[in-house]
Amino acid sequence: MYFRSRTDVSQSNRFIDTYLAYLLRRASDTVSTDFYTYLYTTDLSVTEWRVLACLHNNHEESVTDLAYHAVMKQPTLSKALVRMEQDGLIERRQEPDDRRQTMVRNTRKGTALAAELCHVAKEHEAGIMENLSKTERKQLVAILRKLISGSKSA
Repeated sequence: MYFRSRTDVSQSNRFIDTYLAYLLRRASDTVSTDFYTYLYTTDLSVTEWRVLACLHNNHEESVTDLAYHAVMKQPTLSKALVRMEQDGLIERRQEPDDRRQTMVRNTRKGTALAAELCHVAKEHEAGIMENLSKTERKQLVAILRKLISGSKSA
């Protein structure tokens, strides 16, 4: 069977190897793959992980804000919230001043699981970034935040 060798993108002159959207997607896949493999051993979906992570550290958010921060469409989030509430990971409540707005927060069970997963995620992140200097790590995060905040869709 024939397999293509992986091209070192630093040595390539293909369009995609200098195209930001491609590089960000490739970096995201590279960074996420091993952590998601671990995540699947917990029976949580990536969607559920994102929710727990967004609400970690006692954050409570509206469904609208949570969809934005978890980078997902509201109908997808709503389905996940039903499952997560049934599993005792989150709780939802109506905002008394605006009954159209639903607030979401982690339960104790969700908080404990989020703490464990965030710890594993940070360890994984440290391994991924070990070939970068401390300065490069800070610069990378700052540049990504700047790109996100300057985006018209942010």
